[in-house]
Amino acid sequence: LDLAKQQKAELDRKKKMLESTVNENLAKIEECEKGSAMMVENHKKLTAELENLLQKQMDAESKVSMLERTNKDLNRQINEIQDSYDSESRDKQTLMAKMRDLQATHNQTLESLEEEQDARDALQQKLTTSMQQLSDAKRAAGTLTVINTDCFEHAHLRGRRIRMHQ
Repeated sequence: LDLAKQQKAELDRKKKMLESTVNENLAKIEECEKGSAMMVENHKKLTAELENLLQKQMDAESKVSMLERTNKDLNRQINEIQDSYDSESRDKQTLMAKMRDLQATHNQTLESLEEEQDARDALQQKLTTSMQQLSDAKRAAGTLTVINTDCFEHAHLRGRRIRMHQ
């Protein structure tokens, strides 16, 4: 009986140890389950955060792509504006050269005009002098004509008188 009591006590002690171990293991399992639940929750949070980051990355890549297209368009516009500017600069230089040529031609024309006006004024002066001389000559010729006419009439009358007397 003692042996049975001892065995029973030993069994009770082993039972308590096993129960204690089971309780410890159950507590550990519970802790593991809580840890697992926390890990699952963390996993969900991390997955959501990763999805959010992936979405942000896609948005950023989309913006980068759009900015690259905009950059290409702006570079194209800059090149077009530069080409236009270069063309307008060449046109301006051509027009400036033409303007200088026209200014030189204008100046030469003004000089020619002044020379022509001086020549015209000289001719006008000569014409005025010639007209004055012609007028003077006509007056002198008119006076001579009157004198000649008087002389002619006088000679004619004398010739009549002489014929009458004959």
